[in-house]
Amino acid sequence: MNKIIIILIILFSCNYVFLENIYGENSSIQKQAANSNAASAEYLKLRLDYSKSPEYNPYNIEVHDIMEECYKLMDEGKSKEAIEKAKTGITKDKYNIQLLIVLASAYRKIGDFENADKYRKLWVGLVNSILTSGDGKSAESAFTVISVDEEYAVLEVLQLMRVSQRYVVIDGANFDILEVKKEKTDDKFDLYFNINIPFNWLSKSVSSK
Repeated sequence: MNKIIIILIILFSCNYVFLENIYGENSSIQKQAANSNAASAEYLKLRLDYSKSPEYNPYNIEVHDIMEECYKLMDEGKSKEAIEKAKTGITKDKYNIQLLIVLASAYRKIGDFENADKYRKLWVGLVNSILTSGDGKSAESAFTVISVDEEYAVLEVLQLMRVSQRYVVIDGANFDILEVKKEKTDDKFDLYFNINIPFNWLSKSVSSK
């Protein structure tokens, strides 16, 4: 069973592109995170409550297919179609950061700034709640994520590239350790992500079947 779980985690660890830079959703999130601990607590609660809900599924293949379609539509300049596709994805993964960025960006491209700002506020708040959950430098201060997708959101915000990834258990807790490097240098270091929430969900799902 453990081998199956590890394989599934690796399978869904593909490097989906976080759309912050590609679609014009650039922002100084790191600076915002340092000054928004109180606000981040609210978004952290949203994520944690969602992870306990019946609709939570951090390994939903259908959502990833929808994400790929959204990227393709955005690349083709089909913003309205991307909005509709992303909305479909959100019904299956309520707080998927990549899909929320698609919505913010696509609405901005068609001139609907009210909706663009609404979705931007949501995805920025969600990212902040990850960045303020730790510093990622060790198991003790690992970033807490509720899906593998959130790991790559953090990498893009911090402008880091993944070099390698490994799964480890430390003191009974589950972690992804990503070896990363800055985009314009060769300096490499590790980032720790606590994946207890998605791992435990997957373990229970496999056990029940």
